[in-house]
Amino acid sequence: MMNTKMVMILGETGAGKSSLINSVISEGLDLEKPAPVCAEFSSCTKDVEEYLYQRRDGMTISLVDTPGFNNFEEGSDSKSDSEILQMMIDFLKPK
Repeated sequence: MMNTKMVMILGETGAGKSSLINSVISEGLDLEKPAPVCAEFSSCTKDVEEYLYQRRDGMTISLVDTPGFNNFEEGSDSKSDSEILQMMIDFLKPK
């Protein structure tokens, strides 16, 4: 993965992180599962997810979708901001 650059997308719930990733990858890449998008300001992204995009020049871009911050839905399985940050740390740890 020497020729791979990673971009982790962060923001509040409903900011359009997954939509941004879908816009980038729709430029000629056929993915098995695009980043899910929910209506309005509810959170669809529950885990840190990686989507790879191959540029025409051969470089691979790793777009990393993350759960939204400040998601305080009553009765939902939303995670706290510190839990989301820990998920990101775990994702970035060498495998």
